[in-house]
Amino acid sequence: MADIIDDAQFEAAAKERSIKVKSELHGTLRGNVDLLRRAVENVLRNAIKYSERASVINLETVSGTEAARGDFGAGRRCRGA
Repeated sequence: MADIIDDAQFEAAAKERSIKVKSELHGTLRGNVDLLRRAVENVLRNAIKYSERASVINLETVSGTEAARGDFGAGRRCRGA
């Protein structure tokens, strides 16, 4: 997972954004490794793509069965909305 975050931080810096990582995970995560990697990469790339310049993208991992997403930006309207 560290390589995905490193790549994303490089991409974010090139677009004048930054990524802050907070992790509380300890141990082993079970699941399809390829799908999990793709999901994290997709979320980070979308955050980089759609966040405003000089934004901080927060990535937080916690233990448990819940997933959360935080969005502090203005967002974008969908076409036709």
